[in-house]
Amino acid sequence: MRIEVFDEGKRVINLIFPTAVLFNSLTAKITAKMIDKTVNGKAEEVDVDLQELTEISRNIPDSAELSALCTEIRRFKRRHPDFVLVEATDSEGDGVKITL
Repeated sequence: MRIEVFDEGKRVINLIFPTAVLFNSLTAKITAKMIDKTVNGKAEEVDVDLQELTEISRNIPDSAELSALCTEIRRFKRRHPDFVLVEATDSEGDGVKITL
């Protein structure tokens, strides 16, 4: 994954992250645990929105589902290298480009 930030058309920041590091089973397990802690922690603290948060917590993906998603993202990257996820620029030439 590559994140590029442009200022007046010139690349200012260029970050490169290996896809295998970002999308693997360990990352999926950590992400699932963080989502679970966040949603369940908020549900215990907030009484007013408890009903909504418990509804959200029923739809939280587990680590197996996130691992399957990570596998598909890696497979997609092999088939479509340099796939542009986001490209946004303003009228002054400032912008961001994120490629897979």
